[in-house]
Amino acid sequence: MLLRDAPQEDFLVETRLTFDGTRGNQQAGLVLYENDDRYLKLAHTVLPLNRKGGQFLHVTEFGKEAERPTTTPPTAVANGPMFGAAPAATTWLRLYAQIDEANDEYDVRMASSTDGEHWQWGGTWSLSVRGDLRIGLVSMNATGATAEFDYLRTYAMPDDAATGPALDVTVQPRCLAGRAYVAVRATNAEEVPVDVELVTPYGSRSVADVAPGSSAYQAFTVREGAAPSGSVTVRGTATLAGDELTSSSEHGFDGLDCG
Repeated sequence: MLLRDAPQEDFLVETRLTFDGTRGNQQAGLVLYENDDRYLKLAHTVLPLNRKGGQFLHVTEFGKEAERPTTTPPTAVANGPMFGAAPAATTWLRLYAQIDEANDEYDVRMASSTDGEHWQWGGTWSLSVRGDLRIGLVSMNATGATAEFDYLRTYAMPDDAATGPALDVTVQPRCLAGRAYVAVRATNAEEVPVDVELVTPYGSRSVADVAPGSSAYQAFTVREGAAPSGSVTVRGTATLAGDELTSSSEHGFDGLDCG
């Protein structure tokens, strides 16, 4: 792991990674690091597939390792992943860090690209401020792969930096006539039309050119009479300030039994 001090203001850090992983748990990418128990990483990761010996899945993993005080009892060190768009042999990675002074925390959003021009923006992790963060490059967890980083660049970010179209999302499990549904609504909060994609464990729907203030909506049918807890991915694509940008976010929902 190679580290350097992070700026004391909002910033974006970017690298271009070429990675030839072929075995489970190999990974390489960016890290925002405080210590071994408090960090965020954005990595090209190779995951083994359950019950499929010798088969692997390449993913862009945005992980957080830190305390989780909201569990009962509180967890001293917990690791949680979320996932972005699929990587390629060469993938560009970005972390956009904003300081939330009101809550005394960093809000960090991920993005990735397979051509360096079109970016898929993903989820956000928050990390409370306890010590100074450092920016790093990391290759970890399993041997046998080569990670080549072409550069590491850090940019100061203005308050109005574009990170993809904003969507207001609600996810609500519902019961109707003994059947379970997961209702998803994504409202366009931009001033231009947005192409919206709703992705759930029970199907997906794409809606083109959702007008400002309008919504893409679908109630997805669950085949069983109960919907276990899960998550929904919502993507939006629009042209903002002359650039085509895509946002992607995950939204969890509680389980519901309609029996």
